[in-house]
Amino acid sequence: MPIVDRKPVVLVAGSETPEMRANHDHFAQFCFELGRELAANHFTIIAGSIKPNTADHHVLRGAGSTRGRGSDEAPEVWFIRPVRGLGGRGDDPFEVQLQELGGFTVQHELYSGHWRDVRPLQVKPADAVVLIGGSNGTRTIAEEAERQSKPIVPVATFGGAAGSVSERLGHALGDMWGREFRKRLRDATTPPAIVQLIRDWWTLHATSRQTVRDRVEPSRADVGLICPLEEELQAVLKRIPGWSLAPPRQDCVQTFYTAEVDKHRLVIASPTSMGRVHAAVTTSDLIRLFTPRYVMLVGIAGGNVAEGVALGDIIVAEQIIDYEFQKLRRDGPEIRQRAYAIHHRLLTEAQQLSGWEAKIQVERPTNGTIKRHVGTTLCGDKVVSVGLQQLGAKLYPKIKGVEMEGAGCALACLRFDASPGFFMVRGVSDLADEHKDMKEVVQWRPYACDAAAAFATHLLHRIPTR
Repeated sequence: MPIVDRKPVVLVAGSETPEMRANHDHFAQFCFELGRELAANHFTIIAGSIKPNTADHHVLRGAGSTRGRGSDEAPEVWFIRPVRGLGGRGDDPFEVQLQELGGFTVQHELYSGHWRDVRPLQVKPADAVVLIGGSNGTRTIAEEAERQSKPIVPVATFGGAAGSVSERLGHALGDMWGREFRKRLRDATTPPAIVQLIRDWWTLHATSRQTVRDRVEPSRADVGLICPLEEELQAVLKRIPGWSLAPPRQDCVQTFYTAEVDKHRLVIASPTSMGRVHAAVTTSDLIRLFTPRYVMLVGIAGGNVAEGVALGDIIVAEQIIDYEFQKLRRDGPEIRQRAYAIHHRLLTEAQQLSGWEAKIQVERPTNGTIKRHVGTTLCGDKVVSVGLQQLGAKLYPKIKGVEMEGAGCALACLRFDASPGFFMVRGVSDLADEHKDMKEVVQWRPYACDAAAAFATHLLHRIPTR
């Protein structure tokens, strides 16, 4: 028998459903007993909620009840969830509400993303997943557990998502557990039987498995992607299969997403706000922690119609001029040029890139053909709606567009000894004029975000690996 030097880890997920209300006491007692059995057998419990209608709540009540009753060891609980909506009751602090359920050793893994982003992270460190009742969130966890090949125990007694998962998977559930455990899975209908099943399976298989505490996030990446706005970030993430939220770090509050595309290790981040400063801070954190070879800024921009730039087009930056460096004079501001160059290899590849147009998934709002423009862009902290001639395009007649983060990202790249190559691509969502908030213009934002994401992710295939 293998020697195991860590505790088994179980994710418990589920909740009461409307049709279960008549069965409330049975549901609560079942979860309570499950928690008590898990704690008595020294399991680590992954939970995501303490709301009274959830299986997590009652499981933790049961686990907490074992302290001082034959066990001096506090049950270990990992809370993996979004920070949004953390509280479970009124204004009481989360920690107060949790300790009311019992004495625990608690580790928090809190993320700034949505539940859909966090589900894979809840499943990843688990040795097994127990589903009780539940609805859409529980069903998502089941799908993620399937994807990660984690064994599932769906308690069908209470219906809900757990019941539908049990019915849908059928014989496949037995395949997850293996031939020797298939019959025991069918008989695991009580908390003691469920816990014993998981413990025996885990003892047989645990030596090759790692927990979230054992894993070390890759400290290097090939390419870092910066997406300033949520809509820009989502446009990129939907094109990257298998991405996941990186575990939070003690030395940085930034949320990072990691993935692998065409043998490239990617790390993706979105600044907390628009503008050069936030972009510079986020880029600096990304470079410091992951040391990428290249950093790519992907998003939307205002285009210069005087240069033939139209809504929905693509701007590939050749250089970025920071217009915020100015001398204020009585006759108007005097822009003092600070320019940042783009990495030559990435720029060359971007100029020659073909086939990216076919990768755009969002329907174009009106008829027309997307064009790629290569040239200089302006960057500053102002949302521009007065036209680029007012901003300084008359000083730089070949300006293609204006945006708000490029100079910050480029400067951050230059401040490291091993400076990563910098590249920027923008989809044109408006023309930086007084019409930018009109419905006819706003409708271009999804298309512009998707076009920039399509170009950037297609360009990844032209970048050599380390």
